[in-house]
Amino acid sequence: MNRFRSNREECADVADISKFAIGLKNFFNLIGPRSGIFNLSSAKLLASAVSVLVLANISRNTRIDEFARFVVVLGLGAATSLIHDGGRVLSVTRAVALSPSEVRPILRAVLYSRLRLAILTNLGILAILITTLRDSIPLVLPMSISVLSTVVYTTVFGAFRAVGKTFEEAITEVASRLGVLAGVTLASRIVGLSDVRAYWCYSLADLFAAAFALRLLVMLPSRRAGNGVVTRDPAVNALSNLFASLVGGLVFRTTPLFLAARGRSEDVATFAIGSRILELALVPVGLHVGLSVGKFAMAEYRKVLLRQIYLCLVYGVLVLTALVLVTYLVPVLFGSAYQPYVGMIQLLMTTVIPHCCALIIFGVSFAQSSRLYLMFTLSFSIPVYLFVMVFTSKIGLNAFVLGSWAGLLVLGVHLLVATHHTKTGTP
Repeated sequence: MNRFRSNREECADVADISKFAIGLKNFFNLIGPRSGIFNLSSAKLLASAVSVLVLANISRNTRIDEFARFVVVLGLGAATSLIHDGGRVLSVTRAVALSPSEVRPILRAVLYSRLRLAILTNLGILAILITTLRDSIPLVLPMSISVLSTVVYTTVFGAFRAVGKTFEEAITEVASRLGVLAGVTLASRIVGLSDVRAYWCYSLADLFAAAFALRLLVMLPSRRAGNGVVTRDPAVNALSNLFASLVGGLVFRTTPLFLAARGRSEDVATFAIGSRILELALVPVGLHVGLSVGKFAMAEYRKVLLRQIYLCLVYGVLVLTALVLVTYLVPVLFGSAYQPYVGMIQLLMTTVIPHCCALIIFGVSFAQSSRLYLMFTLSFSIPVYLFVMVFTSKIGLNAFVLGSWAGLLVLGVHLLVATHHTKTGTP
């Protein structure tokens, strides 16, 4: 009997080892060098690091007022994506995955919608600059080229993700940022660097990326005869996700405008450097959320949320310690003119904790319900906006820092109320 039990236990051990080996193999297949996750994750991290070097190069080779002007218009160009994207790239991926033979009609519909919105947004930015920052008007043309090119290649690569092709997007992501770095470096050494020339480096790199993406369209499946033609933008039903992404992403883009209105170029430049470092620190959290949405949707809401928030707090504390040390290198990378602002950048780094927690809560709630996602986004973003709009003229960058922590406090209270209602079954 003991021998029979021993054999049975040995068989169970072998089975457990086999399951563990299979799980380990599947895990490495998921994140290994040949996987789409590995390609895109590595590319995004590398491109973000190169972007920091680009900003460092520009700040060292331009005056502070030029760099501040460049940062404001760059932020405005990036903010246009919140209007012309708003979930449309994800909708392209979903629509092509469901109907791969309809890829070209889907791309036509979404490209038409996004390009139209991008053109209207660029005209709106031109009107804003004419009435407020006339010195920035020469930057509008390269900004427009960059925005329209970005619309093209991000939409095309959204379709590529649906058919399992991510290597091309990863290569383009890194190559375009390296192209910007090379262009900025050459311009600074040959003809001298200015805010306009720096932005032209961005626009030309994005233009080549768009041309490369369009050239790769032949790799996508052709439409078969007999299928219906898609004539509507597949993102039209994602209004809550659109609004949430608009509200949640706008704060990083609009804060430089309030700082510029205050009349202090140093604050704009300091925020640009600090926010770029901050966004780099948030990349792993964003990737984790993006890769775990399916897991979040299948898990018990309260249990997975508490675990993710705990892990996020641990990550936030560790990365904050590293960021405080990194900020001492700012005068070395960006120039000695930024030595007096190291303390302000370090204070800005403390917001990595509230933004990490907010990203995790957004990701878990998105997997559960679009309505929950929207409500939590509003809970965090509205306090940040209020602090930035009301107090920036008085306390500068401190308004963003205080607003981020106030947003986390409001979000935490809302989360406790929502989970309590979920637990008790009250509406």
